[in-house]
Amino acid sequence: MSYSIERGKRVLTFKTDDQRFNCNVFGENLLFVVACSDNNVYPRTYDWNVVATDHFSEWAKEIQLPVRIWEAACGTDGGSIKPYDRNISGIGYIKTWKQAVKERFPVLTPEGKPLWHPTVSIWAGIDDKQQEAINRQGVELFSPRWKHLRQPLYDAFKRLFPGPLRVSNTTCRVYDAGRFLDAVFLFQNREDLPFKLYLVDREDCRFLRQGAQPELLAA
Repeated sequence: MSYSIERGKRVLTFKTDDQRFNCNVFGENLLFVVACSDNNVYPRTYDWNVVATDHFSEWAKEIQLPVRIWEAACGTDGGSIKPYDRNISGIGYIKTWKQAVKERFPVLTPEGKPLWHPTVSIWAGIDDKQQEAINRQGVELFSPRWKHLRQPLYDAFKRLFPGPLRVSNTTCRVYDAGRFLDAVFLFQNREDLPFKLYLVDREDCRFLRQGAQPELLAA
């Protein structure tokens, strides 16, 4: 049976005046990040992956979580997710995420500089046809559902990847605030992109390993 092994969870928070990030009364944007590996992959590495984004929200003193996290909770009951080789119930899984939200830490300095420098990875098909289509048609392939997002998404993509796509998998590292926000904006709207997009980092990322979370103390 194939299943994902999770070794750590982090919730990152940031505030911004960027109009692409409409926020609620709390003003916090959240990134939900997981260190995970597939049980069938050897040697096993627990790389970090952003799995969801949301605004911080609390209702009746209960922290609200994005739909993607609740879907993963159903997976834990089905055995498709295990925390560091142990079983966990869906309810227990949700509790670990709510605790991670309580322990969230900022990903931007007060001056707006990113403290975390993730890698943006895009996957544009298994052959040259998809890359050629993106290079040729450009903005027309972005956001078929929402026309108002088409140009902003394409502009963010071209700031991160200014040249033509030449291979299926292309990556770039983000270091400045503008490119970081571009990357998050693309991830938030990844269903409206003509390629698959991921925000990732290596398992030894010092920023994400900070703190005294018990799952990493022995690592």
